[in-house]
Amino acid sequence: MMVTRLGRGQPFNIVNDIAQDQAGFLWLATEQGLYRYDGYTFVQAGTLFGDSASLTSSLQQIVIDSSGRIWFNADGVYQIDLQKKTLRRCTIENDSNILHGKFKIHPDRSGTVWIRSKTLYRYDTQLERFVRYNLTLVDPELRKGFVESSTEKNIFWIASRNNRVYRLEQRTGTTTEYTIPQVTANSTANQIHTMFQDSQGNLWIGGEFHAYRLDKESQRFIEVVPGKPFTSFAEDSGRQLFLGSFDKLL
Repeated sequence: MMVTRLGRGQPFNIVNDIAQDQAGFLWLATEQGLYRYDGYTFVQAGTLFGDSASLTSSLQQIVIDSSGRIWFNADGVYQIDLQKKTLRRCTIENDSNILHGKFKIHPDRSGTVWIRSKTLYRYDTQLERFVRYNLTLVDPELRKGFVESSTEKNIFWIASRNNRVYRLEQRTGTTTEYTIPQVTANSTANQIHTMFQDSQGNLWIGGEFHAYRLDKESQRFIEVVPGKPFTSFAEDSGRQLFLGSFDKLL
């Protein structure tokens, strides 16, 4: 592996997210806006699409869907169509979390784009706007965690408050509830930081003090690793699972 520094004098100092388009260009979501890198130079995206205002603010996330469209969050949700060379702000209902950038964009394998805020939205290609996806949940306020199933089509896993995890069949809206064992009566101590499904279909939860796995036979979450706040999971080509915490990698 070779690590190459991209040179000094970059027009930004903090990069929050990176995505690569189908042509090989890198797109960087930075504290100073959106930039494209062609392997030689950085170009401020505002000069490409004629909208410097929305493209020079702090950006936290950038993703590219299966059609090659770029999505990013600033003071709302934005879409770049590279084929049409257009930039537009997407319409979504009045949601304070969206306006303040407290949401995540999730393109799925079928090409549908979702937004997880405290509720769930789905992009309607005919209306060309995000619409609320109606969920019937015991606790409807969503938390960190929205995962497309790695082994089942049209299945998603979502997390809400109070240690609840749901299996969602997105075509019918049917949900199945699972509860993670509470560590203490303190709701902060029981919060979910992240969810991950490996290539074998095992669902993993990273919590404030424990990591859990959903047991396929009993359909209950079991504690796997105690005593750490787990914030991320990753799987390598050999199907080894890595757990990231605040102070180490397991």
